[in-house]
Amino acid sequence: MSKVKQYIETSVENAVDKIISKLSDGQIDLDTCKSKILELDNLEMVGITEDNVEEVIDMELETA
Repeated sequence: MSKVKQYIETSVENAVDKIISKLSDGQIDLDTCKSKILELDNLEMVGITEDNVEEVIDMELETA
C-alpha cells in the first residue's frame, strides 16, 4: 500500500472517529453525525457509504 493511500485512509478514519465521539458525548445527534460523516472526502477508501454509515456508527459505539 502506498504511503499516500495509507495516509488518506488514516486521516478519514480519524475524522470519522472524532465525529462519532461527539455523538457518544452527546454533543450531536445521530442525524447530524451521519451527515457530517457523509460530507467527508475519500469515504470510499475506507468502505463507508450512505447505505452502511449507520452500521459503522453502531459498531464504533459498541466498541467504545
